Amino acid sequence: MKKNIFVYIFIIICSTCYSMDVMKRDTTYIGIDTACKIEPFLKDWLDFYKLNISCFKLQNSYCGLLENDSTSIYFRKYTSDDDIYDPQLYDYSPDKIRYLNLITTSGAYREEDGKCYYFGGDDCQEIYLIDRNKKEKNMIVWKGAGGFCEDVFWIDNNIFAIVGKEYNKPEIILFDLSTHSYNHYINESKIDDTSPSYFFEVNLRERSIFTTRE
Repeated sequence: MKKNIFVYIFIIICSTCYSMDVMKRDTTYIGIDTACKIEPFLKDWLDFYKLNISCFKLQNSYCGLLENDSTSIYFRKYTSDDDIYDPQLYDYSPDKIRYLNLITTSGAYREEDGKCYYFGGDDCQEIYLIDRNKKEKNMIVWKGAGGFCEDVFWIDNNIFAIVGKEYNKPEIILFDLSTHSYNHYINESKIDDTSPSYFFEVNLRERSIFTTRE
């Protein structure tokens, strides 16, 4: 009887994405512990697109030190201008030591009037992780025309998630700086091009970034 109750509960949790038989042999879905840990931080984005975090599948993973190759065309030297605290344009770790430039690489900027604007960006995103203590600047994500990163959510001072779309499929890129690793997850459901965008409807609005001159 206890076994049957456990099976029913397990099915309720997982049935939206896969059957019990699949779960027994398929380990590519995001782990339950990981999902439970990050879901509260990603809730607004998940709810906006009506996504179930249990449906995200692991596409690839990486473990190794971030490379700061000075010969790369993407190399950017850390300068005094990078030692900045501006949460309207950058996404900071809880201790404010590290941050990411997702908003500015997407095309947002601050005018002389002090206000921030967005009128469209380039056809690519170059997302850098900047460490103000170590004075380091490393590109961690590059997106071309087929993808777009919409937001960053810091879970703690070492773990953060970059969320967005890859060829209209929702994606989560989960970084852990303490282990020098990341996992890339994709949801097979597609977001229609004509659907409202979280980046515009939520992220830019919450930052009070203007998309028209007022």
